[in-house]
Amino acid sequence: MGRLPRPCDRVGRLRIERQVSLNPYLETSIRTAGPVQLVVQLYDGALRFARLAQEHARAGRTRERGEAIARALAIVHELRASLDLERGTSVAQSLDALYAFASEQLLEANRARKPECLDAVVRVLSPLRDAFGAIAAGEVPTGDEEDAA
Repeated sequence: MGRLPRPCDRVGRLRIERQVSLNPYLETSIRTAGPVQLVVQLYDGALRFARLAQEHARAGRTRERGEAIARALAIVHELRASLDLERGTSVAQSLDALYAFASEQLLEANRARKPECLDAVVRVLSPLRDAFGAIAAGEVPTGDEEDAA
């Protein structure tokens, strides 16, 4: 399997930019973000859509729930594609397993209409977002593991 594009690569950055609305503030934040900050933004988006899907599920809005799940799933796929598994770090492999779990839970939440699956996605992604947020803010020293995402 060939190397997948990372969000900090030109190809990955362009793909992300195409998916964004024409919001000038958002465009600027994507263009000026470093690789770790881009990952944080992806986590923020995935969590926002997973929580939105929870709200729609509680309100019985099936179509909107499905759309929010689809957007969260697309972001989780982007996070997974950003991993550099060729380097073989245990961090990248662990993240890959967590992203696979999150994808499965999102699909199950949509297929079987199980809100507890959305809860699981939020529980898995929230601490990862917080950890990458701390790295982006310079609160945590980094090593080569940072390059895995």
